[in-house]
Amino acid sequence: MHLFRLKMAGSGFDYNGDVTIKYYGVGYDPVQYALDGDTGNSKTKALVWNATTDAWQSIGSHINTIDDARSNQLIAKSLTGLGTYVDSAGFLNIAAHAANSGADFADNVEHALRSYYVKIDNTNVAGVHRGNAMDIYVHDPGNILLGSASVTLISEPLKTKEIPGIAPYIQEIVEVREGISKVAFDSNSYTIGNLDKGSSYSNKASYSIDFDLDDLEGAQIEVVYRY
Repeated sequence: MHLFRLKMAGSGFDYNGDVTIKYYGVGYDPVQYALDGDTGNSKTKALVWNATTDAWQSIGSHINTIDDARSNQLIAKSLTGLGTYVDSAGFLNIAAHAANSGADFADNVEHALRSYYVKIDNTNVAGVHRGNAMDIYVHDPGNILLGSASVTLISEPLKTKEIPGIAPYIQEIVEVREGISKVAFDSNSYTIGNLDKGSSYSNKASYSIDFDLDDLEGAQIEVVYRY
């Protein structure tokens, strides 16, 4: 089960307004799924904590598989009154779990859950948008990979979006190397900046690398990162 505990700042969210919750993810038995030829063995359920009734309330479920399009892995629901779902500490709590169990999934032993994206909003399209929306990108720690990409430095700062072949969903820039020798630059010799904080960790994430070194134009630079 994955729990998303999201702070609802009173200045940014209308507690009397409606709220829309979207969850993208998939719960399945990877072993049985493979044994059955990559079919079935999948069910996902999402819930929200109702602070008025002190109980979990269903958002919905789906039986789509890990190989289906992301749009088919969506569970979404619009609810009346955001304040109903905000606890005493000011948090909205969303839970998701792999629901591939019981009589319909008698052979399933593992209940793996992949969560990809969570969004909540209660924006008032007729009024002024005050930032009362929240997008959360979720990443599976067991599937974070180490990658590298090289580029000829034309000008500073070096922007990751301009590096050919670099993967999206960058989690962390591990080190920066001289491209030919593979020797890592001292981390104190460059500064990493986040060019779009609102898109951090998403496929639109963009970072800059500004060197505190002279005469690097034309040099081969290799960036090592996790994604």
